[in-house]
Amino acid sequence: MTYIPFAEHSRVLQTDSWDDYVCFGGIMKKVASARRYLDTAVAQNISRSLEKLSHFANKTALMNVSEKEMCCVIENAVERYSGVINRDAVNADTDIKHKFDDDMMLSLENQLISLGFLSATNKQVLLIEEFGYRTEPLAKEYYIVQPAVRYHYMVKALYLADEKESCQQLSENGKQDFKDTIATQIKEDMTKQIIVYETSKALSSQRYFVSKLCFRNDAVPNKDLGGLDMLVYDKQQNCCWGFEIAYSVQASSLQYKDLVDQRLVNAVKYMYGNIQRLCVLYNGEPFVNSKGIVYLNIPDFLKEIKDNKDVESVLLNLNNKLHQKIIDDISAQNS
Repeated sequence: MTYIPFAEHSRVLQTDSWDDYVCFGGIMKKVASARRYLDTAVAQNISRSLEKLSHFANKTALMNVSEKEMCCVIENAVERYSGVINRDAVNADTDIKHKFDDDMMLSLENQLISLGFLSATNKQVLLIEEFGYRTEPLAKEYYIVQPAVRYHYMVKALYLADEKESCQQLSENGKQDFKDTIATQIKEDMTKQIIVYETSKALSSQRYFVSKLCFRNDAVPNKDLGGLDMLVYDKQQNCCWGFEIAYSVQASSLQYKDLVDQRLVNAVKYMYGNIQRLCVLYNGEPFVNSKGIVYLNIPDFLKEIKDNKDVESVLLNLNNKLHQKIIDDISAQNS
């Protein structure tokens, strides 16, 4: 279950299709039996890998957990979609004979991260106060990063939802519209998470800080004002790059509205130095719009970031593919 980056998936299968990667990434083949494979082999595969890691790391508590029990734990984590392994939910399973304590949960979490199955990526909250700015303690966002596994189980849940009474009241067209909308949102969320994960893995943590960035007003706690899907901060040069990420192949002014919000731009400059570029990563053609926002193609970006570990060089290489294009303000149409 070693994580396979998009660039490797693209090279082996000779495809730049982002949809293929979201749906099949990690199993390295687009086959009809993929669903059966995911249902039957994934938990067992991970369980055996964890068993080997547990012995190697001498995690005696986990060593006593049987393969059947570990499969139940993994399936519980997968079916929660977030990747967070809930101790109470695990211990409530009648097939779990060894009750998991906090140390066992932490060991399991760390080993799933080391296997490239689970991610704990940075989430930074930046508070805009009356007289300045401050950051909250750095948090972590957990999610399953094996694309095929996550997409398969989320779509499986979507079809189970179709059987609920509320969905049964919809017309057949209504049910399909519901499924299409949710499936697109699943791909949108996964796209954002995969890109942050791959960027943080590709770049040196000694030099770069990679994080999702949320903005809040200190006067209105726990309410996000907007943010960046990804901030890349160069600690050596005291400069940064801001990214919004979209699954869509169509460009829209809604995709860059936070990138041109002057309050948020000023806050980023104050905390993270000079902003080198503000970009939208999406699945369309690269261009730069009239506001100076650079649109970059996701497959192009991920292949460059894997091969070239320097963000400035990555963007210089991609800059050669840019052309000028004006995107009309269509926010009123989409509101």
